Amino acid sequence: MSITPKAISEGTMAADISVRLVGLRRNATYLLQRAQEGVGGRPLGSDGICQRALGLSPWSPSDPPTLNFQTMPLPATGPLVMITTTSTGDGAVDFEFRALMVLAGTTNDVMFRLIDNAEAATTELRSDCMMITAR
Repeated sequence: MSITPKAISEGTMAADISVRLVGLRRNATYLLQRAQEGVGGRPLGSDGICQRALGLSPWSPSDPPTLNFQTMPLPATGPLVMITTTSTGDGAVDFEFRALMVLAGTTNDVMFRLIDNAEAATTELRSDCMMITAR
């Protein structure tokens, strides 16, 4: 997975995102989701731990409810990001993501995951926790 933040005239976050899959289940479709921190006024949004993805405070079940992972590009508009693998289990997607609520210069923790079903996932693959700075 590659995330390349870029500057845009609106002064908010934009990034080019590339995902490459190798050797997964053949002819399967996966949804790309993210657990982004530093939004909604919760602390610890840029400490490199990704509490939201891990269900830790301030994103734990005892904190105000929220979805920990959101299918891309929500809350932005556009089609959901899906990757369908080939007969060899490989797949790829490249897209631009914009987050109008994240101002340029802001650093946020984020973890991504791929799931095969939004309602009852049988496969889940997670990225490492990443710190992304909007340009």
